[in-house]
Amino acid sequence: MGNLPYSVVYQSPDGFFVCRTDFNKLENAEEFITSKIFIYNGAKFHFILKDGKELIKGDPIQRTGKFYSDSMKFAVEIPLSSFAKSS
Repeated sequence: MGNLPYSVVYQSPDGFFVCRTDFNKLENAEEFITSKIFIYNGAKFHFILKDGKELIKGDPIQRTGKFYSDSMKFAVEIPLSSFAKSS
């Protein structure tokens, strides 16, 4: 798990993977969910967590600490830098 406090959890554009990208600032996380990967490529936003525990935005299937922990643990972590290279 990254050391950045805000994590965006989302479905990959192909629908196969649950992914996570971490951010230092909430504003950056919120900008990310309005970026090309969501608008044009078809990724589906699930939720934003702070420190892997606190729901900031979104509507997860469950609102429990275990669900958040499992989401953080099993999501494919994709660093923001990988999106900058592919643009």
